[in-house]
Amino acid sequence: MRRLAIATALVVALAATGNAEPDKPTKAKLSNVLKTAFGLRRAGKLAAAGLAFEEVLGRLKPESVHRRTVALELAQLYLVMGRPYRAVLIYRKIKDVPHEVETLLSMKDARYHREALVVSKAVKYALGEARSLAKLGKHDEALTILSAAGSTYAAERGRLLLKLKRHREAAKAFEEANDYLGRARATEIIDRDSARRLYEDSAGRIELSLKHELIPRLKVAKKRLKEAEAAKNSLAIERARIYYAQYLGQVGQAYRNWSASFEGAGDKSRAVKSARKAISFFRTQRNRLSDGGGDEFGKKAVEVLGVAKALSEAEAALARCQSLPE
Repeated sequence: MRRLAIATALVVALAATGNAEPDKPTKAKLSNVLKTAFGLRRAGKLAAAGLAFEEVLGRLKPESVHRRTVALELAQLYLVMGRPYRAVLIYRKIKDVPHEVETLLSMKDARYHREALVVSKAVKYALGEARSLAKLGKHDEALTILSAAGSTYAAERGRLLLKLKRHREAAKAFEEANDYLGRARATEIIDRDSARRLYEDSAGRIELSLKHELIPRLKVAKKRLKEAEAAKNSLAIERARIYYAQYLGQVGQAYRNWSASFEGAGDKSRAVKSARKAISFFRTQRNRLSDGGGDEFGKKAVEVLGVAKALSEAEAALARCQSLPE
């Protein structure tokens, strides 16, 4: 009954665009169905929005260049709705194994972790297999798989070893991966002076990444949003806004890591400055997602997708940096 009521609401919504009548449903143009989906999503009518996205996805041909984009939008909607297994099924439709496995592993019940392991083994997805084994507590088996991959998954191996407090092995793995921040964290408990130098090296590498990769990409995303707004294309605006928010989060995390590097190196002034920058980017990300409070889906996404948590952690890091000795 609930699904029928939602379907009826969707038909009525489509009728408002002039593409269907409540008493005589007809196939609306896909672009109009998609606009309706975004409108319902923005209004917080997430179940109805899901049906609209499902209709678009079902009507797109398998070879359509738009199919993956719509599928990812629908999967994200299900995640925000708190229906992760529905997202898994969407990822499965488009053969997106990494996202499928990541979502299964994010679920609490161990049966989903075992399912992630089965999926990963079936398609020979080594990273997914290792993460699934680690989630199931089979750490040695996970490490064996990661070691067999050599430098490809060295950073992942380092993170698992660090979690297991095997610091020397973790430091070697991070060295193999050229991950200076990870190596510094693994070395800190063993050799504080060496760790300090590694934190300094990490700060330099993050600065280069921000300058030559992340900030330029963020500028492109911001330009894309401005162009969509200038063209008054509602569909393009919604997509560009989410795209821009994702890059804001990446840049915020880079500044967060930069702050951690300065903190480890004992540079209080720069640690505080970069922590404030991280907070600024996370706040902007939150505001872009919620669109100033006008997007009900965005407001929920801030919590579900971890933006609020990232902001809270950045604020705690700033307080810690401010307490450092001069």
